[in-house]
Amino acid sequence: MTSRGNAMNPIRTRAARLAALLGGVGPALTAMTAPASAADVIKQGYEGYEVACVQRGVNIVQNPNVAVDSDFGPATRAAVVRHRKAERISADGQVGPTTGSHLISDVQSIRQNDIRSGGTGVFCPDWLRDCTGSIPHRAGHVPGAGPSRDRH
Repeated sequence: MTSRGNAMNPIRTRAARLAALLGGVGPALTAMTAPASAADVIKQGYEGYEVACVQRGVNIVQNPNVAVDSDFGPATRAAVVRHRKAERISADGQVGPTTGSHLISDVQSIRQNDIRSGGTGVFCPDWLRDCTGSIPHRAGHVPGAGPSRDRH
């Protein structure tokens, strides 16, 4: 099974068609014209880059040593459940906009705290740059700032 973020993204599909038409220029052009787009919900059974981002994110936030293998299996689900419980979100083991927003906020906080305590925060900017657009979240959402309209 593949992630809906890859299978259903019309921007990536158009960019892939354009890349095929252009031959050798395709990969670079695809990267420039097809920004990462998150699936609505990432859950057990999904595979792909979005899952690897979730795995890397929960490893930064919780340090549970989840294998970053791009396969949303039982260990990833358990880590997501732990994160959701810690954030007081219903612990269904899925990553939707609410969970994704919390995960992004938590990584940002860890980075800021590391920098404030004299560290470099060097491990987090890569994740924030590479993964923020690949997991479900609400742009500009600050967790805890108001009621959530969805349960994920």
